[in-house]
Amino acid sequence: DRQASNQKLNEILNLFNKEINWREKPAKVLLPQLEKYDELIRDTIGIRQQDKLPNKQALSIAQCESNHHNISLHF
Repeated sequence: DRQASNQKLNEILNLFNKEINWREKPAKVLLPQLEKYDELIRDTIGIRQQDKLPNKQALSIAQCESNHHNISLHF
């Protein structure tokens, strides 16, 4: 009975170690690629998730909104 439980314990530990290795490998390989992708889309797709508007977009919006508007026709 003790031998059977030790065998099961070893099987479980082997499975546990395989699961850890399976998760660590992609983290090392994929994480840098995902961070690079995030950097590439930061100023386009991911712009709404940022805390601060990038300088390039802020200058473009400021230039667009700072034009003179003739409001005399509204009176």
